[in-house]
Amino acid sequence: MESIWGEKHDKKITAFEIKVEEIEAKYQNLFNEHVNIITGSPPDKLSNHYILHWDFRGYQIGFRKESYIPDYIQKEVFEHFQQIFTD
Repeated sequence: MESIWGEKHDKKITAFEIKVEEIEAKYQNLFNEHVNIITGSPPDKLSNHYILHWDFRGYQIGFRKESYIPDYIQKEVFEHFQQIFTD
């Protein structure tokens, strides 16, 4: 079912979620070492560490201040974000 934001938005969100899952799988050892703040048990999820936001200015992403995610993984996320959300 299409969201209220439309098919173009939905496709971008889905593409980004797929990339995040690929990054998470690539660094699975890191996530296995940490507790998921939602479930209270390992593994953690990369999606628990960033905020994806869209408004009249467009799409924005940022990592939570308390995130332990290393810079090199954050960089991968930002690169995929740019590729997907830059029109």
